[in-house]
Amino acid sequence: MDRVIWKTLTVAEQQKLLQRPVFNEPQINNDVAVIIEEVKQTKDKALKRFTKLFDRVKITDFKVSEHEVRTSKFKLKKDRVAAIEFAFEQIYRFHQDQLPVTRKRRLSDGVYTERHYKAITKIGLYVPGGAAPLPSTVLMLGVPALIAGCSQKIICTPPKADGTVDEYILFAAKLCGIEKVYKLGGAQAIAAMAYGTESIPKVDKIFGPGNAWVTAAKLAVMSDPGAASCDLPAGPSELLIIADQYANATFIAADLLAQTEHGPDTQVFLVTDSIKLAAKIARQIELQLVTLRRQENIKRALQTSKIIVVDDLPTAFKISNCYGPEHLSIQVKSPKRWLNFIENAGAVFLGSWTAQVLGDYVIGNNHVLPTYGYAKSQSALGVYDFIKQIPIQFVSKKACSKIAPVAAILAELEQLDAHAKAVNLRVRAMRCP
Repeated sequence: MDRVIWKTLTVAEQQKLLQRPVFNEPQINNDVAVIIEEVKQTKDKALKRFTKLFDRVKITDFKVSEHEVRTSKFKLKKDRVAAIEFAFEQIYRFHQDQLPVTRKRRLSDGVYTERHYKAITKIGLYVPGGAAPLPSTVLMLGVPALIAGCSQKIICTPPKADGTVDEYILFAAKLCGIEKVYKLGGAQAIAAMAYGTESIPKVDKIFGPGNAWVTAAKLAVMSDPGAASCDLPAGPSELLIIADQYANATFIAADLLAQTEHGPDTQVFLVTDSIKLAAKIARQIELQLVTLRRQENIKRALQTSKIIVVDDLPTAFKISNCYGPEHLSIQVKSPKRWLNFIENAGAVFLGSWTAQVLGDYVIGNNHVLPTYGYAKSQSALGVYDFIKQIPIQFVSKKACSKIAPVAAILAELEQLDAHAKAVNLRVRAMRCP
């Protein structure tokens, strides 16, 4: 990782330094548009063609049998089953508190309101594939959906080379009450869930992270009223660590490398007020990198990542807030005293022992987080994303007589004659015997 001294940069250079790698290029959007249109037109035929083209697998039946889902546990190693079950329990406890309750309120005499919450009925969860299974993503998506009470839940995940779905993904799905799993990945999976095909049911909302093509597909179907809404856009992963002279260089290097392991478009930053620590961490990255399996991905990610040396910690937090990282790790002496300095972050990890990796799996908070600067306006995925809020209103006759004239004045101010008439008619009806 390159090291830079923040105060030696111009404002323009500072802004350029914090730019993210481009992942949503025009060519990707064009490719995704073609995929979506073909899926809309030829449905399963298109899905089979794209699966063979991109995954190099010939699929005749996309659905995993419910028997395979129900019996997946018995094919797995006991220690891994126990780990997934522990993670499920932690995630369930964390998210259970997010379930809202119906609220009733009397605003004034005769004016009552209620807020009802209803689960989104049909949801689709996208679980990325790749070199290894991601049961943790199943849990992070499936547990809040389970708590919310979504009645129809499906999963789409890319098939393995042998045309099957990993048993650990199936087991995690079963824990979350999901028995409909489909062997389908990429932008074509998003299109299938958004529009429906002969095999894949149409859903109301799509959730889950993915690569640049998956993200582009989600953004595309969101803009089509006839398709499906989606959760927050999830781009390449990010980590920003703020550290002082008391931090552990070995831990921090390991955290940075762990994050870059996600893919070559991942971006990580270390921001520190200690030039000695910066040098130690740079050396630790070199030493630890040679022991890791995914070195090529990591090296490419490190090319767009930086170690930034600042004069003081308040400057470090200003940089972090400007960037708005997906993950923010604060590895300084007394980290809690800096909480009020944080404005923008997807999730925050306090202290040397709160490894960001623990948040990926077993702390309980959701690891589906806003990336690409969306932490400035979005929150981590939660139960509330799987629920609709429906406001209910009631106004008595007496109350209507009091507030209708006010509504009429506001309607006339906005030159909406029909609005004013709708309430004035009621007022006149009250005056007539």
